[in-house]
Amino acid sequence: MDGRLAEALVAHLDRIVHDVKSPVNAVNGRLFLAARHADDETVKKNLILAELGSRNLLRRMYNLYDLVAIEAGREHL
Repeated sequence: MDGRLAEALVAHLDRIVHDVKSPVNAVNGRLFLAARHADDETVKKNLILAELGSRNLLRRMYNLYDLVAIEAGREHL
């Protein structure tokens, strides 16, 4: 990967992660609270699964960012 392309990709992914992290964390907090107060077990289970899915999305974004950043760093060694 070209060094300039790698740097641009890292910067772009950094902005995406930064822009998405706070809203997703806010949604996760709401899902957690809703699951704690849900009376129906099926609703509670679905809320928990939604929270886990959004946490997975964030984790994958961080992993992609780390992978690209590491690859960009290797180009400059």
